[in-house]
Amino acid sequence: MDYVNPTLRHSAALYSYARLEESLNEAEPTHSCQYTPEALEQKYQEAKSCELGNGRPRDLALAFTLYETLAQVGHIPALVDTAACLCHGMGTKIDLSRSAKLANGALSQNLTPQQKGQVFCLLGILFEKGYFEEDKWIQGSGKAQHFFELSHNLGDLFGGANLALHYLRKTDPDQAKNIMLTLLDSIFQQAKQNHPLAQTLLGSCHTYGLGVLKDLKVAASWYEQAAYLDYAQAQYYLGYCFLKELGVEQDEDKAFFWFQKAAGQNDARAQCNVGDCYTSATGVNRNIANAVIYYKNAAQQGYLVAQCNLAAYYQKKDEVKAAFWYQKAADQGDPWSQYLTGKCYHLGRGVEKDKKIAAIWYQKAADQNVEKARQKLKRI
Repeated sequence: MDYVNPTLRHSAALYSYARLEESLNEAEPTHSCQYTPEALEQKYQEAKSCELGNGRPRDLALAFTLYETLAQVGHIPALVDTAACLCHGMGTKIDLSRSAKLANGALSQNLTPQQKGQVFCLLGILFEKGYFEEDKWIQGSGKAQHFFELSHNLGDLFGGANLALHYLRKTDPDQAKNIMLTLLDSIFQQAKQNHPLAQTLLGSCHTYGLGVLKDLKVAASWYEQAAYLDYAQAQYYLGYCFLKELGVEQDEDKAFFWFQKAAGQNDARAQCNVGDCYTSATGVNRNIANAVIYYKNAAQQGYLVAQCNLAAYYQKKDEVKAAFWYQKAADQGDPWSQYLTGKCYHLGRGVEKDKKIAAIWYQKAADQNVEKARQKLKRI
């Protein structure tokens, strides 16, 4: 069953790259490689109208198309917005690595304080989620907090809100509440204007009782509004609400539907959950082959749970692939995967036997209180 409100769908095909280029070319360029600032600004405001639904139907896909094309001809605000769209999956599939590349590139530009606040917020989110940079996994809670603080200090609304949620995850609810209380009015105003990030933030506030009364029904309602605007994070949260009966009646079909919607936008957590649904026949017929496809998509984005699930699937089918994914998860600090990676090297399963490397991984796992790893270290 399709639960998406068809009145909220708008086609990005109404405006192609060619049409944008044609409209820009109507203006006299300032020199051979530039369009007039006036023409660029006019198209940027059109993109903003598409994103926010000001005076026209909201169309996130069209907004992204415009932002991306403007960024390619050197429009700095559009460059920042392109990075944001890629980070959040607004009008395009999530691509954290590309978002990080654009955000880091933007820092070398002559940004306004407002634009710096936006970029610092993006970098905080990217460090919190983790992303690949030339095959190297980049992640760090400390760096995420640092960038959220920089963003908040520059007055960025979403930087401040993400800083509050970051403190909440670090079990500092008082600090989280103090920050969020200063932002709630502004977030609520943005949410009323159908801004999906603001709506999702309000959902999180009501989920955790962060500056407002804890109310899972209200939280689910905000998630639903943002989900219908094709915001992947809200779609994931709404799916989780239906799965766990959080503010809504439990409905496995709807849970699977919303997980799949978010997964289609490259949300790694949702992809993993779709894999779980196929594994456990939750809202869909059991299909292990499909589960593996979704786990692999999420694992390739660095999602730890999917890497562990994929390694477990291959354990009795392909020792080389199992060892590969266990080590990927171990590299992210998962203690059980560190133990199993040590075991792979200890026994030569999927990798060349090497007791020295095995001992290194056993020690990492033992340092995280894996008792089996301690026992292995005594006998290796």
